[in-house]
Amino acid sequence: MKILVAGSYSHWNALEKHYINYMRPFVRDIQLYPWPDIVREYFGGSLFRKVQYRLKLGTNPKIREFNNLFLEFVKKDLPDIVWVFKGVDLQPETLIQIKELGIKIVNYNPDHPFIRTFRSGGGNEIENAIPLYDLIFCYSKDLIKEIEERFSPKIQLVHLPFGYDIPKETQQKADEIDLEVEEVKKLCFIGGPDSELRFQLLSELIKRDLPIDIYGLGWDKYFGRAKKNFRVFTGVYGEDYWLTLKRYRAQINIFRPHNINSHNMRSFEIPAIGGIQLAPDSIEHREFFQVDKEIKLYTSVEELEAISLDVLQMSLDEAKSIRFAAAERSRNSHYSYQERANIVLTAFHKMLEEK
Repeated sequence: MKILVAGSYSHWNALEKHYINYMRPFVRDIQLYPWPDIVREYFGGSLFRKVQYRLKLGTNPKIREFNNLFLEFVKKDLPDIVWVFKGVDLQPETLIQIKELGIKIVNYNPDHPFIRTFRSGGGNEIENAIPLYDLIFCYSKDLIKEIEERFSPKIQLVHLPFGYDIPKETQQKADEIDLEVEEVKKLCFIGGPDSELRFQLLSELIKRDLPIDIYGLGWDKYFGRAKKNFRVFTGVYGEDYWLTLKRYRAQINIFRPHNINSHNMRSFEIPAIGGIQLAPDSIEHREFFQVDKEIKLYTSVEELEAISLDVLQMSLDEAKSIRFAAAERSRNSHYSYQERANIVLTAFHKMLEEK
C-alpha cells in the first residue's frame, strides 16, 4: 500500500504526522505533501498577500497553480491512496483528475465541512469535494449522520475520534511531577482566543472570581496581562504543553460550534497526561469517560462554576484519584493515535480490496 498524505508539516501537533509515524511500519510507502504549508507560506509572505488571501481577491490563479503542482506530483508518485487532511484550497477539479488516475482519495477534516467558523476552515471547495471522496473519516458521529442525509450513501464513512500522542520522555517527566509541591491549584485554559465562545465563557468565570491562568497567543489583547484572580501567558507547545496540562489542578475544555455533542482534541489530551478535565456535556464525552470519576461535565456557566469550586476544594488524594482514573481509561481504552492508526489501516485495506 502506497499512501500520499496532503497535510501540514509545520504545525507541531498536526494529526497527519501522528498517523504517518504509526502507519509507516505497516505500509509499503507513506509520505507527506505539505499542501497547506505551501499555500500558507506564499500568502503569508507579505501584508498584501495576507489581505488578498483573507478577502479572496485575485487568489484563484495562484491557487490553481498550486493545485496543478500537486496534481503533477501525484502523477509522478502514483500512490494507491491520496489522504487529504481538511482540504482547504484543494479544488474539486484536482480531486476528479486524481480519481481518473485510478487513485483512491480519502478525507479527514478535524474541523467540520459544514460548520466553518473561521476562514481557515476553507470555502465552498470543502463542501463541494465531499461527494468526490471514496472514504471520509469523521471525528463526530453526528457528522456521519449529516453526510449520509446530504449525500449519496455510496460514500464510505468511518468514525475516527481524536486521540493523543505523548512522547515517552515527556510522559516520564509528567509522571515525576510531585503534585504536593508542584501542583498549581488553579483552573487553566490552553488555546487561542475568539471573541464569542472562549472569551465569553472565560470572562464569566473571571467575573465570578475563580482563579484562572490562560495560555495562548493573543489573549493579552482581550484581557490585558493580569488581574486579581487570573494571569495571561503566551502559548505553550511540545513538552511545555503536556507538562502544563498536568501541573494545574483542572483544565477547562471549551467547545467550538462544530464540536457540540461530540468531542475535541483536548478531550483526550487532558486525561491522557493525567489532568482533570472540566468539559462540555456531550453524548460522546459520556461514551468515552465515566462522569465524575474520570471527567467533570458542565452544560452552563453556573454548572462550570460549581464543579470548578468542587475540584479546587477537594483534597490532593481525591484529585489524584481522578487523574489516575482518567489516564488509565485513556490507556486501557486505546485512545492513542497509535491505536487510532489501526482504524485507518483497516479502512484502507477494505477500500482497496473493494477496488
